[in-house]
Amino acid sequence: MKSLFFAMVTFLGATVFAHGGNMEVALGPQFEQRSGWLTKDRSGVSSLLSFHLLSGQSESGAVSFFDLQMGFGSFEGVDRGGYPFAAGETIHQQTFALVPNIGFGSLGGGHFFAGVGPQLISLRQSSPSDSAQSFGTMIWQAGYRLPFGEAWSGNLKINYSDYSSEVANQKSFFATFGTSLQLGYRF
Repeated sequence: MKSLFFAMVTFLGATVFAHGGNMEVALGPQFEQRSGWLTKDRSGVSSLLSFHLLSGQSESGAVSFFDLQMGFGSFEGVDRGGYPFAAGETIHQQTFALVPNIGFGSLGGGHFFAGVGPQLISLRQSSPSDSAQSFGTMIWQAGYRLPFGEAWSGNLKINYSDYSSEVANQKSFFATFGTSLQLGYRF
């Protein structure tokens, strides 16, 4: 997982250097509604940190940027448990995603955007024993970005991701709807 994260950061940094884009760091809460496998608490809040590579604007008015985002949160597991996790214990969740977005508007003004990209989800439980599982999926997102001042911006995002598989004769399904509000700063 650390190697994948390093690769994502390296890719984003190289892209910024190659294209001369502006980097924006955005941080804020994400409100999540979960369903399916391992879920007891149907909603929760996680922290979402994003690195935006803001590119230029085409003659048609299209704007685009890469979004490298990381989420950190936890939730309470279901009473019956699920492989490889014990029942009723806290499960810590980390997510990493790289989402190319495209939208219409102005980089200097507000614009809507949408994108889809790969996401890595890592689940870990430390009690009663150390158990972990990681899997990849796709994340779909849409939102609105509104710059203000000289370097600040507000970002509203909604996203969806799901995962399904069969492990140790157990069918698994895990879906997350997220709504995040982030404050960004451009370099």
